[in-house]
Amino acid sequence: MNVIELKRMNLLKQKYYLLFLIPALSIYLICCSTDNTNKLIISNEYDSYIDEVKLINNDSVALWKELEKYDDRDNAGKKAVVLLTIGNYYSNSSNFREAIHYLEKGVALAKEANNFHLICEGLNQLATCYRRISDIKNASAYYSQILDIVGDESNKDVVTREYYLGTLNGIGMLAYEQNLYNKALDYYKHSIKVCDTSNYYNYAVAGHCINKVYRETGKTDSALFYAKFSIRNNKKMESDLGLAIAYTDLADVYRIKGEYKKAISTSDTAIYYAQKAQNPYYEGRSYIVAGNNLTEMSQLESAKKYIIKGYQLANKLNDLERMNQAEKIMANIYEKLDKTDSSYNWLKRALNSQELLSIRETDKIVDLQVQYKTQSKNLEIERLKINNLKTVQNRKYLITVFAIVLMLFLILIFINRNKQLKGRLKQNKLEQKLLLSQMNPHFMYNALYSIQNFVLKNDPVKTYDYISDFAIMSRSQLQSSRKEFIPLEMELEMLNSYLKLQQLRFNYNFKFNIINNLENKNNPSIPSMLLQPFIENAIEHGVRFIKGRKGIITILCSKNEGNDIKITISDNGVGLGNSTTNTHSGFDSVSTEIIRERIHSLNKSYKIKIDLEISNKKGNKGVLVVLTIPPQLEKFIKK
Repeated sequence: MNVIELKRMNLLKQKYYLLFLIPALSIYLICCSTDNTNKLIISNEYDSYIDEVKLINNDSVALWKELEKYDDRDNAGKKAVVLLTIGNYYSNSSNFREAIHYLEKGVALAKEANNFHLICEGLNQLATCYRRISDIKNASAYYSQILDIVGDESNKDVVTREYYLGTLNGIGMLAYEQNLYNKALDYYKHSIKVCDTSNYYNYAVAGHCINKVYRETGKTDSALFYAKFSIRNNKKMESDLGLAIAYTDLADVYRIKGEYKKAISTSDTAIYYAQKAQNPYYEGRSYIVAGNNLTEMSQLESAKKYIIKGYQLANKLNDLERMNQAEKIMANIYEKLDKTDSSYNWLKRALNSQELLSIRETDKIVDLQVQYKTQSKNLEIERLKINNLKTVQNRKYLITVFAIVLMLFLILIFINRNKQLKGRLKQNKLEQKLLLSQMNPHFMYNALYSIQNFVLKNDPVKTYDYISDFAIMSRSQLQSSRKEFIPLEMELEMLNSYLKLQQLRFNYNFKFNIINNLENKNNPSIPSMLLQPFIENAIEHGVRFIKGRKGIITILCSKNEGNDIKITISDNGVGLGNSTTNTHSGFDSVSTEIIRERIHSLNKSYKIKIDLEISNKKGNKGVLVVLTIPPQLEKFIKK
C-alpha cells in the first residue's frame, strides 16, 4: 500500500511540476520578447511651433537659433529641449492642458534622440501635470516609466538619483491625494532618508509634502516643524517659488493652531514670493489662505479683498478647487455681515463649482484627441500607432497576469494534493501498526495450540468450531485491513469470532454480549479495525484478573440524541490502573495510543468528528469505552 501511494504521489508531483513550468515559460517569453515598434517616431513638423516659442521667452528663442545649426536628422534632441521648455512654461503658468500638449511631443522626440535625461525630465513634468489635474491613472503611469528607467537608490549617478527622489515624492503626492496618508509618508520619508545632505531641493519638496500630511491628520506640531524645514532648504536654494509654497504651508499651520496674526503675516510673505516667482497658482492660493485667516479674526472687509484677488487668479487658471474654496469663504463672510442676498449668490456659485468638481472626479481627464482635431493627418496616424502599442502592451500584461494567476492556482492544487497524499500515507502506516497489534503473536500461538489440543483429544466438534471461528476472524481482519471503512455488521461478526476464541483460551472465565440496536437496512460504516483493541484490553487487563465472579464484556451499538452512532464497550474487570501486570498500565497500551492517533488523523483528513472516551465505571468495577461516530460516514468521505 505504501509503495503504491508513494508512486502515485511522485507521478502527481511530476505532473504539477510540468504544469508549473508551462506558465513560467510563458511569462519568460513575454518578458524577454522584443518589439521594434516600441520606438516612437514623430514626423518632422516642428516649424509650426516657432512663433509660439518666440512669444514665450528669450531662452526658447536662443535654443531655437542653436537648433537651426543642425540637420533634421541630428536635431531631435534639440527640438525636444525646446518643446519641453515650452511645456514647462505652460506648467509654471498653471496651464496644464497646454503643457501636456507640448510635453508629450517633447518626450517622443527625446526617445527618438535616445536622450536619457530629456526623457526623464519630460516624463516627470508630464506626471506632475496630470497629478495637478487629478488624473491619477496617467500620473502613476508616467512615474512608473521613470522608475523603470532610473532603477532604485542603489544607482550612484547624481542626476539619476535626482529623478528617483523626485519620483518618490511624486508618488507620495498621488497617495496623499487619494487620502492614503500613511503610504504617502512612507514615500516622503524614504526620499529624505536616501538623499544626500546637500540636496536642498529634495529636502524642501519632501518637507512640503510631509507638512501637508500632518496638517491633514491633525498633527500640527509635526506640520509646523516640516514647514520650517522646507523654508530653510528653499532659502538655501534661493527658490522664490519654493518659498511661496513653504510660507503658504506655514500660514495654514498657524491658522489651524489659531495663531491668526502669525498666519496673516506669513501669508503676506507667501504672496510676496509667489509674485516674485510669477506663479499665479500659488499667489492665488496664498491670497485665499490669508483671506480665510482674516475671516477667522472677523476682519471681514480685509478678508474680502484677499479672497477676491485669490478668486480672480483661480478663475483665470480655471482652478475649480480654489474657486470653490473662495466662494464658500465669501458666502460665509456675507452671512456674517447679514447680507443674505450676497451670501446666497456666492453659495450658488459654490454649489455650481462643486458640481463641476464632481464631474471632473468621475471623468478626470478630457481625451486629448479633442484638442488635436484640427491637426495634420500625420499626427492622427501617429496617435493611432501609439494607441495600438498601448493595446499590445496591455495584452502582454494581461497574459502575464493570467499566467501568474494560473501558476499560483496550480501550486495551491499541488500543495493541497501533496498534503492529502501525506495524510493518506500516515493513515496507512497507522492501519498497518494496528493490524500488527491485532495479529498478536501470543494470541496466534495460543489459538493454534488450542486447536492442537482438541485434535489430540480427538474432539472433532470443538476442533471444527475453533478452526471455523479462527478462520472467520482471520479472514475478517485481512479484509478489513484493505479498507479504510467497513460495515458495522462485518466488524461485529469478526469480534464475535474473536471473543469465542478468547473464551476458549481462558477456560470460559468470562461471557460476552453483542447487542446491535441499529436497523439492518441502515447498516452504517465505521473505520476498520477500530473496536478489537478495546476488546483485547478488556480481556487482557480487565476480566482475566477478577476473582470470585464471572467476567462480562458487553458491546452495545445504538444511536444518541444527535443521531450519531454510539458504540459502548464495557466490562466488569479490575478497572483502570488496577491491572496486576507490569507490561501495561490500565488501558494505556500501544494499540490504544495507535487508535487515538488514528482517530485524530481521520478527523483531520475527512473533516469529521469521531469521539473516544475511556473511563472507570462507578466503584472501579470495570471500564467503559464510548465511541461516537457520525452516521452515513460515506457522505463525509466523498466530500
